[in-house]
Amino acid sequence: MGKRHGVNKPGVLGLGYRIEGLRRKRHWHMSTLATKLRTSRDTVVRWEKGIFFPDAWSLAELCHVLKTSADYLLFGHQGGHDDGNAQCEGDVHSG
Repeated sequence: MGKRHGVNKPGVLGLGYRIEGLRRKRHWHMSTLATKLRTSRDTVVRWEKGIFFPDAWSLAELCHVLKTSADYLLFGHQGGHDDGNAQCEGDVHSG
């Protein structure tokens, strides 16, 4: 099975590929990511396959858990935020 090359797909078309890539970079199973997000594995599957897109709250949680920016997840914009080490602006956990 070959490597998926959708990481550079423009816009939200590549959202699922970017979520999957950051998850795999951490060596997490879908169920691990789902647990961290307090959602179901089926939801993560649907996001990664592009069947559904995460709502605003889930997107913020994804940014926090995957340590990336919404700009990278949604649009694939490079700029230091695609390495999984950035903090999401408007982090739902800040306060």
